[in-house]
Amino acid sequence: MQEGVKRQLILDAGLTQFAHFGLRKTSMQDIAEQAGISRASVYSYFKNKEEIFRCVSVDVHEGALTKASSILRDPAEPVLETRLANALYARHGRFLALLLESPQGAELEDEYCRLCGDVVIDYSKKFNDQLKLCIDLAESSGELDLSGRSLTPDRVATVLNLSAAGCKRGCTTMGEYHERVVSLVEMTVSGLRQASA
Repeated sequence: MQEGVKRQLILDAGLTQFAHFGLRKTSMQDIAEQAGISRASVYSYFKNKEEIFRCVSVDVHEGALTKASSILRDPAEPVLETRLANALYARHGRFLALLLESPQGAELEDEYCRLCGDVVIDYSKKFNDQLKLCIDLAESSGELDLSGRSLTPDRVATVLNLSAAGCKRGCTTMGEYHERVVSLVEMTVSGLRQASA
C-alpha cells in the first residue's frame, strides 16, 4: 500500500472514530482497527491521537477551502450573492455538520479549539484572500461600490468570513445555518449595491 494512501486511511479512520466516540474515548488501537492496519503502523505515521486529530482538522479545512475557492471562481454561476453564500457555506458548513452529526459534538468543539487554533487562523486567512479577490473583482466590474465608505475588499471579506463563522452559533440544523448565511450575504451585497444607486 502506498504511503499517502495509508496515511489517508488513518485520517479517515480517525475522523470516523472521533465523530462517534470523541477524542478522549478514542484510542490508537481503535483508529488502527477502523483503518484495517496494525497499531504499530499507525504509530509509524503519527505519534499520538492528538496529532491525528490535528491532521484530520487540516484535511477537513483543506477540503473545505478547495471547494469554497472553486465556487467563488465558478464562471457558470453569474450571481454574486449565490457564489458568496455557497462558498461561505462550503467553507464553514462542513465543521458544523460534523458537530451536529456527532453525539460527541461538544467535546469535539472543545478539543478543536484547544488543539487546532493555529490551523483555524491559517485557513481563515487563506479563505479570506479568496473572498477578497472575489469582492475586488465585483468592485472592479461595477457590481459593488465600496467608494465613499471606509471599506476595502479585504474588510468586506473579513466581515463576511467572521460573520458566517458566527452564524453557526445556536444552529440545530444545516438548513438553519444555510438560511443565515444566505441572509447575511443578501444584506451585505444589497447594502453595497445601494451605494452605487
